[in-house]
Formats: sequence, structure tokens, C-alpha cells
Amino acid sequence: MPRRNTAVAVVRNRMLADAAAATYSINEARSRSRSNSTSSNKSSGSDRPAAVQPITDPPKRISPIPPPMMARRRKRDFTRELSRTIRSVSDAGGVVKLALFLVLALAVWMLLAWTAPHPHQHQHQANTKTRTASHSATRAGMDLSSSSSSTSAASSLPSPPPRVAAVPRARFPHDSQAFTQGLLIDDGIMWESTGLYGRSTLRQVDLSSGTVLQSYSLPSSDFGEGLCLVEDRLIQLTWQNHVAYIYDKKNFTSGPYTNFTYATDGWGVTHDTQHYILSDGSDTLLFLDPTVRSWQESGTQAKNFRVQRKLQVRAWQNGAYRPVRMLNELEYIDGHIYANVWYTPFIAIIEPTSGLVRKWIDIGSLHPVPSNPEATPNGVAYDARAHKLYVTGKLWPLLYEIDYISPY
Repeated sequence: MPRRNTAVAVVRNRMLADAAAATYSINEARSRSRSNSTSSNKSSGSDRPAAVQPITDPPKRISPIPPPMMARRRKRDFTRELSRTIRSVSDAGGVVKLALFLVLALAVWMLLAWTAPHPHQHQHQANTKTRTASHSATRAGMDLSSSSSSTSAASSLPSPPPRVAAVPRARFPHDSQAFTQGLLIDDGIMWESTGLYGRSTLRQVDLSSGTVLQSYSLPSSDFGEGLCLVEDRLIQLTWQNHVAYIYDKKNFTSGPYTNFTYATDGWGVTHDTQHYILSDGSDTLLFLDPTVRSWQESGTQAKNFRVQRKLQVRAWQNGAYRPVRMLNELEYIDGHIYANVWYTPFIAIIEPTSGLVRKWIDIGSLHPVPSNPEATPNGVAYDARAHKLYVTGKLWPLLYEIDYISPY
């Protein structure tokens, strides 16, 4: 530490000596100037001092020194002073002092170089900001276009089927012991297929009073299911026996006069004048080609109905088409299939070509939640002549006429 202080002191003393010498030189010059002026006045015979000449040129405006130039000037002055100090120290033979001073000078020089602004620093920062802003704008443009594309794509995607709450128009009594599996109305008369082993029936019911007019009981080994009417023939499915019974509407109490078999479970059935449409509790509907001529052969079994095509039922939900399972009781209305979905309050309106659900009918508000979990909504009937729509449920005490809900 003492050697470093000595080196700094040498530099300081040297700078003070130079300053003193410069001051002395300026004073000497002023003294000579006054002597010359006095001699000139005496030679001219006048004791008055010479008149001061007026300044004719306006003062020049001194421009501030830019920071980069100031930094370079400081470096230059420091370098000159360093050179003089080195010469003086070298002349004194202080090699060690010189080495220490060089280290100290290098450190000071590096500090000045680090803190001094680069002449192109401001332009570089401006260019950097410009590029950053441009890049951000470009990214924002990409994000906006992506968002716009996503919005456009989302708008082109199908929307979920609308849900329409059923509005009741009238209520009718219904047998609370009837485990409804199939329902239809023809000429103001209600036909109903009921289920459960040992309790399955096919019955004719007075619509306004709910009174059972006629009934046929199935064998105890059969579990009655869906029901439809084609001309004067009633077709009743069974659950797991794979047998469908065909009755004469005018004499159904005599029992079925023929039947046909199918390979799946039987849940619901309807027709579109060309096919029988069956549900089996899955998400697939079966279109069967009926063998009409065999029905005329009383007492004989009809040929097995050939499956012409299968239709998977789907609904748009959460960004994708998803299967609709548990399709139960069916009704064909205005070119569409109305299907109860088991254990839900919904009736799906299905487009028969694509299998897509167009609407949901919510009948959950019609009937209080039953204590028996098996008392689920089931049963859709359409009176084409009166243009009326009816719904009920298993073990429900009421049948409801609701506002007609179009598939369109």
C-alpha cells in the first residue's frame, strides 16, 4: 500500500508542477504585454491607456462535447500523463514502483473504458427496440391469424343438438303398475306393451280414462318390449328371447298368429313404411327388410328378417361426435326417429340417414323424481291424424300430451 500511494503522489505532484509552470508562463506573458503597452504610450506622448477595441464578431456558441468525445479526451489526457510519469519514474530507477503503477493505471483505464458509452450504443439500442417491436407485432399478427383461424374453424364445426323442454298440454290417467315398454296411438286408441317376466302384456287402452279395454298376456318366459303398428298388424318384441310376435289388430287377444326372430336383444321397434327399425340398447339401430308374404301363412313362422343396414346414432358433444347408447322405445315421426334414452329424461330426435341427433326433448320436468329407480321415462306415441305427441314412463300414474316438437 505505501508504494502504491507513492506512485499516485508522484503523478499528482507532477500534474501540480505542470499546472504551476503553465500559470507562471501566463503571468510572464501578461507582464511583458503591459510593459510593451506602457512603452508604446510613452513614445506617443500620451499618458492615457490605449482604447480597448470593441468586439465586432459575435461570441461563438460553444457546443457541448458529446459523451463519446469526452471519454476519448479523458483517455488521451490520462495516457499522456501516464507517459510522463513513466519517464520520471524510470529516470529515478523505481522499477518496482513502475510495475505497481502500471497495474493501477491499467485498472483505471479499464474502468474508464467500461463506463464510457460507445459512439454507436444509442443507435444500436434504437435498432434493437425497433426489431423487438417488429418481432412482437409479427408474433401478434400470427397469434391473431391463428385465433381468427381457430374462430373460423370453430364456427364451421357443428354445434351440440339443442335441448327443448317438453311443455305439457294435457294429462291423462295411466296404470301405475304398467311397466311401459312400447306405446302407440291409432284412431284415438292407445296400444301399449308392458314388460317384466310373468307380467308382460299387450293391451288396448282408452286414452282419456286410462282404462284397459282388452289385454293379452305373454308367456311367463317372455319379457315384453317395443311395439309398432303396420297397417292392421301389431308387432311386439321380446327382450332376450329374440322373438317378435305379430298380431292381428282386430283379434289380438287370440295371440300372435306368427312371429319372426332376430339376433340381438329387443328393446324398441318402429317402422318407416319400408323397414322395421329395431333398437337393442346399444348406440346402433337395425333396419330390417320385412318378409310380408309369409305373414299371410297363418300359424306358420315367418322367415328371419334380413338386416339391410345398421345405423350408429351419434351426437356432437365436447368437440366430437359421440355415440348415444341405451336407445330404447322408438317412434317414427315426420321422417325422423324419436328414441327414449334409458335412465335419462331425454328423447333423441335422430336423422335416419346420418344417425345424427338433431334435438333433445327433455321431459324430466313433467314428472316428479320417483322413489323407484326403475320408474324411468319410456314411451313415445304420435297421433298423426290429430298431430299430437304423448309421453309417459314405466310405472308412471300419468300420460302427458306435450307440445309437438318438430325435428327441424
